[in-house]
Amino acid sequence: MTTNKPQYRHTFISVDLAASMEEDAAFTAILVGDVYGYGHDRKLIIRPYPINKHMEFDEIISTIVGLHNNLKKRNNTSK
Repeated sequence: MTTNKPQYRHTFISVDLAASMEEDAAFTAILVGDVYGYGHDRKLIIRPYPINKHMEFDEIISTIVGLHNNLKKRNNTSK
């Protein structure tokens, strides 16, 4: 029996930037999502555990770089 599992296309990191530690400032939000399939069958799956907190610019950059490196490492070892 074969299943029509959608084909993995790519992973992305999305950032809603709010670089401030002020108590009344907006949070920085960081999401990771995976895209599967093509055309009308394309699906976007948002991974659990988004980041949503006050962060300064340097912490935002290091968090994004860390996520990227972690995702890259996982993708290279799974092939």
